Amino acid sequence: MIAVLLALALTIQLAGCGFGAVEVSAPEAVPSTYQPDSNALERSVGMLRRLAILPIHLDVSPEDGSQCAEGCDWAAIKHSLTERVATFLRDERGYEVVVVGSGGQVTPNLRLDGADLDTVVARLVAFAEARPARSPPPDAVAIVREIGAGEKVDGVVVLHGSAQAMTYADWALMYATFTLSAPISAIRTGISLEADVFEVARGQLVWASRHRVMAGFATLPDEVRLISALLDPIEPALPAAFTREPPRP
Repeated sequence: MIAVLLALALTIQLAGCGFGAVEVSAPEAVPSTYQPDSNALERSVGMLRRLAILPIHLDVSPEDGSQCAEGCDWAAIKHSLTERVATFLRDERGYEVVVVGSGGQVTPNLRLDGADLDTVVARLVAFAEARPARSPPPDAVAIVREIGAGEKVDGVVVLHGSAQAMTYADWALMYATFTLSAPISAIRTGISLEADVFEVARGQLVWASRHRVMAGFATLPDEVRLISALLDPIEPALPAAFTREPPRP
């Protein structure tokens, strides 16, 4: 019984705790939709002031949201996380952002070589998660450049991670058995999220941050705090005053 109480205390203590780090930070990034002035402020990823945000790729548990103890509308949660990322980058860091596929719509001139948007996102996520010490393969570079050309942006933001909420079964086990398995299931509850920024000009991964928030006995952690922690390390975009449009060919 003492062990159970200790586990419960640990769970409550960990609830709301976050863990994260910037995992990629390239020393420089090259814009493709404008030219920086000669007296422009020093920036790396901030040079990519125009960003396209792809729909979030989120693995969820339980997949059937009706099994969550307090209900999980996964579609709404995914939409909300994507929009909060857009809002933070725009309002807190000064980037110009467009959410690709927002409202089910994709820019008409975004060809993607016939692939659907989910497949494209999954391909970039697979590369980002592997975190290889090399440039993306040609097909991934082509995807980034195609999105950049179609949306007229300097960078592409890929969001991915996992979310787990407590189910009715978790709560039943916790109240009925008084075993350590129930608190452990509670400790797993939370959201792990990563944001990767690809540079359009060269198709390179230039910035990546990962953050996890554990929710304890709550259904899911606060989204605003999660996104703020995830993106707080990213530098501000180069102000428009230090940019000029590229010469016409």
